[in-house]
Amino acid sequence: MSVNLLTSEFPRTLTVAGEDYPIRWGHRDCLRIMANLEDHDLTRYEQYLYLVQALYIDIPPQFNEALTQALWFLHGGRDIEEAAERADSVRTFSYEQDAELIYAAFSTRHGIDLAGDELHWWRFRALFTDLRETTFSELCSLRKRYYDGDCSKEELAAISEMGDAFYLADAEEELTWEEHQNVLKFEELERARANNG
Repeated sequence: MSVNLLTSEFPRTLTVAGEDYPIRWGHRDCLRIMANLEDHDLTRYEQYLYLVQALYIDIPPQFNEALTQALWFLHGGRDIEEAAERADSVRTFSYEQDAELIYAAFSTRHGIDLAGDELHWWRFRALFTDLRETTFSELCSLRKRYYDGDCSKEELAAISEMGDAFYLADAEEELTWEEHQNVLKFEELERARANNG
């Protein structure tokens, strides 16, 4: 179940095994995490390990629960099933590749200087959904139309002129919830085996 941003406090800790652990909740830290998770050289396990190490100030010993909580936090208070349902079928932006356009869009649309203002990650995410009428949103819409095969000849010519700036680096396919659970179970068994051996 998702969190109602209008009635909930934005978390600065996550509860793992009944204990609160402080996290890096600011937009800059979370953007660094998200950008690093776009790194195609990392395996899924390395991404999970990085996420837990980067988000928590003090790393909880219960890795699987810490990971589940971290994913919940980064998805804005949504569990992974709900986040997957709400996600676009096609990736239309990159926090790393489109950083300048995102920065400009926040300035234009909301009057927020992302370099100066400190935003909670959930506030950043909420404002991110309302970046319409910006160059960034136009580029995302164009990418969506391109991947859906709905571009006009003029748009295809514009894409050709943009060159590599238009295309996103290939992203590894996301895991289904079932695959994610299987990874967590495997990691738990591996840790148990390592502790007993």
